[in-house]
Amino acid sequence: MAVCIGNAVGGRAGTSSEVVWEADDRPPMTEAMTGWPGHRAWVATQRLVMWMIRGYQHVNAGDLAAAVAFNAMVAIIPTFLLSLAVAGLFLQSDQVLTSTVYASFWGLPSGAAGDALNAALTARRSSSWLGALSLAGFAWTGAGFVGCLARSMNRIYGVPGCGYMCEKRRGFFVIIAFAMLFTLALLSATVPTLFVKRELPAYFQTWALAAGRYQVLSYGVALVATALLFGMLFRVVPNAGQGLRDVWPGTLTAAGLFVLMAQVFPLYFRLLGGANRYGAAFGLLTLFVAWFYVLSHVLLFGTYVNATHQRRRRRAMHGLGGS
Repeated sequence: MAVCIGNAVGGRAGTSSEVVWEADDRPPMTEAMTGWPGHRAWVATQRLVMWMIRGYQHVNAGDLAAAVAFNAMVAIIPTFLLSLAVAGLFLQSDQVLTSTVYASFWGLPSGAAGDALNAALTARRSSSWLGALSLAGFAWTGAGFVGCLARSMNRIYGVPGCGYMCEKRRGFFVIIAFAMLFTLALLSATVPTLFVKRELPAYFQTWALAAGRYQVLSYGVALVATALLFGMLFRVVPNAGQGLRDVWPGTLTAAGLFVLMAQVFPLYFRLLGGANRYGAAFGLLTLFVAWFYVLSHVLLFGTYVNATHQRRRRRAMHGLGGS
């Protein structure tokens, strides 16, 4: 829990956690060295890792990531219900329902496929009232997630927040954009992996994703959508006066890590698709919780990269940058 009083931020054990940076907080570079060919790269890698660890320890990033992951998982329940409501509108089409049936029995264990089909039929019948109920919960819990993320990012930047009402107003609009971009990025990064080098039923052989070039195109869409997602978060959520030039390093870093992280879900289904129904469900739940915790670290690490880059740029603009 972080408490802001004026410009001071109170952290764990009541100590001040306002970030105090050294004269040069960039990842240290090595001097010219001799020795075996990879020695220079090895030393640079060690110093880069120490730079990351030092920054994370300074702001207790593990605690911040746990708080962000918890709020994200709380927001998942109304988000899932809202997704079902939106899916119910598309499932009114018989063609979409047929594709859903085929996809369920192809990609899921037999018991789970039946449950997924029942959920799809329920969403088809109840999309109107389900959407109305879940929208309010989605807006409230989503704004809470964005507010927690904002406080964590501000902690890394070492700046105060913009206030409770400001965070709530900003959070409502951010979570809507986040939900759309996150869904696009996750689907375009995961669905092609289910098709890569796999014998497909006749029904799916006619799909565009059965061809390799469309699989590559889908991964490209995932990278673009993820870059837009993290760029929006890093540009809008913190209260550090950051601009687009200040957030691109963390955006690219987080986008690449996200696309790699997303592969664990299709790989899980491909490797354990025929596993015991309850064991697979428990494993998926565990994977889901761990995935959100790692995603929180990716968000905070991207923020740390951006904060370092912004300070370097501002020192350089004022003639205080190192050579």
